[in-house]
Amino acid sequence: MKLVLMLVACLFSLEASATYLKTGVASLDFSQDPAEDVIVMATSGDVLWASSRDATLLSTLKMASKTQQLIELNVNAKSTILSAKLLSEKSSPTLLDELSKDSVVEDYEPTRFSTMREIKQAFATMDRGTRSRSQCYNRAYVWGHDLWQDRGVNSMKLFLFFTTKYIREFRYKWWFHVSPMSYVGEDEYVMDRLFTKNPLRPQTWTNIFMHNNSVCKSVTNYFDYRKDDPTEYCFLIRSTMFYLGPSALKRRDQGYERTEYNRATLRAARQQAFY
Repeated sequence: MKLVLMLVACLFSLEASATYLKTGVASLDFSQDPAEDVIVMATSGDVLWASSRDATLLSTLKMASKTQQLIELNVNAKSTILSAKLLSEKSSPTLLDELSKDSVVEDYEPTRFSTMREIKQAFATMDRGTRSRSQCYNRAYVWGHDLWQDRGVNSMKLFLFFTTKYIREFRYKWWFHVSPMSYVGEDEYVMDRLFTKNPLRPQTWTNIFMHNNSVCKSVTNYFDYRKDDPTEYCFLIRSTMFYLGPSALKRRDQGYERTEYNRATLRAARQQAFY
């Protein structure tokens, strides 16, 4: 009887620790070792894991990635997917970065602050009232817009992409992170209001997330990152303030330039990221 009660308690504990996540699937990565879990890169930026032996689950995940449909995932505390349910709706415009106005390329001049005091003053105005589990691309999109609207700052963005090599070695929880970036003279400073107390130089910023303090290779094209060089742990890609997330970078490098904010995307990003 005690054994039965213990088993019931364990099952209840596992169920209680599981959470449901509604997201899209950006891509899947299969290890050369068939026994290793499959990396599931969610459009939310999260990294999840699926058993390579669960054919039904993998089929559902592949379908979600192919059709860009939303999927409801039952995920345990170790970020392992227990079950998946394909939903009828497509991934939201915010996740796919709504690009209703593809524009011709225009010159973009980023703001260059004269002193550290000036950039710190701008940094201090960035909203810190973020929601729990808010996504970095939503925060960065709103922060960039507000710096531009309120202070006339033309900021850049710095995307940090973690390679599958890094994700597997450290069982890392994200496959990318992004934050606004600006300049003091010619020097770059990342303005990540959630994770830092001041603007930071890129290497100092990436060290927050890189457990091995790896130097991330800078590339200009999203597809250079997607080659996933087996010798690299991370990549950096720069963009103007108008790009929401990885799908927008992909479109940019296919020839679709963004030269303004999308109001619907901005409204959705603000609602999802801030109180």
